[in-house]
Parts: sequence; C-alpha cells; structure tokens
Amino acid sequence: MQTFLVHNRNPVKTLGSIGLVNWLSFQLFIGGTPLLFLMTPIVWGLFVFWIITQSTALDPYIPPVILYVGLFNLLVGNFMGIYLNMMAVYRRGLYALLPYAMLNPLYWLFGHSVAAYKALWQLFRKPFYWEKTQHGISKVVK
Repeated sequence: MQTFLVHNRNPVKTLGSIGLVNWLSFQLFIGGTPLLFLMTPIVWGLFVFWIITQSTALDPYIPPVILYVGLFNLLVGNFMGIYLNMMAVYRRGLYALLPYAMLNPLYWLFGHSVAAYKALWQLFRKPFYWEKTQHGISKVVK
C-alpha cells in the first residue's frame, strides 16, 4: 500500500516515466491486490447476507446487474483459485493435499484480508514501520 501511495504522489510523472501499459499494470497489481483483500470480507459478507435474507435492500443504490456481475466474479474467481490450487498439487502427485485446496477462500479471507487490514492500520498508525518476518534456523532433512 505504501509503495502504491509513494509512486502515485505524482501519477502523471510516473506515467511518463514507465509508460501507459506499465503504469496500468502497476495500478492493478500493486494497488489492486491490497484493495482486493480489503474488499474480500465486505463482498463475502454481502453475499452471505443476500443468501440468508434474499434482500433487495441494495437495489436502489446498486443496479442488480452490477450485483449479479459481482456475484459471478466472486464465485468464478474463487472457483478458479480452488481449481488452480488443485491442479498444482495434482500435477506434483500430492493427492492428499487436494481437499485442502477447497480452503483457499478461507485462506484469502482469514489470512490475506486480516493481513491487509493490519497493514492498513499500520499505514496510518506507524507509516514508517517495517514489520519483518522472523526467520529461524531450520533443520535440513535429507
């Protein structure tokens, strides 16, 4: 998030420096990735709320076609994430891991989204803090 904000202090200058395609890629990947994980609990919450209540409360604010496109993207996107994880373990012959691929949406929700909200909190509270991962000595098994 901080990298995105720093390089967008002057987006026109960055655009001129790296070109349109690279600038758009930067916007989508560097800016879009944390935004995706910040939106994940909201989108899943709306989906679960809609499944339970069949509410039309959002219809005056968001056209139903937009909601259905969003629902399609949510379901197909999560299916593709699960499918890609399943193919990765299948191709490596790690068949015992196949059921765990179904947990991919939970990993995104409780892993990535929690980390994204923590990063957003730290961006405001401690903008120059760099939380490094502690690495220990591992035993190499041969």
